[in-house]
Amino acid sequence: WLAPLRRVLAQDAQGTLRATLEAWCAHDGQVQTCAQALGIHRNTLRYRLERIGELSGLDLNRFDQRLQLSLGLGLLEPGEG
Repeated sequence: WLAPLRRVLAQDAQGTLRATLEAWCAHDGQVQTCAQALGIHRNTLRYRLERIGELSGLDLNRFDQRLQLSLGLGLLEPGEG
């Protein structure tokens, strides 16, 4: 469950991708609302989500794979990543 998420976090020294993924999950994948909450342009959000997909090896267009990342966030230990 955590392996794809850990691949993302290993390449996310600034924590930007994790924050993006957390916000995206919190906003149920709604691009515009999530981008507004993060204070970024929706194209920036789309770029970050593509990057998360590339690093994780998951297809974020598939519900089961999005769910895996969302559950992975919940399984992380505090401060992990």
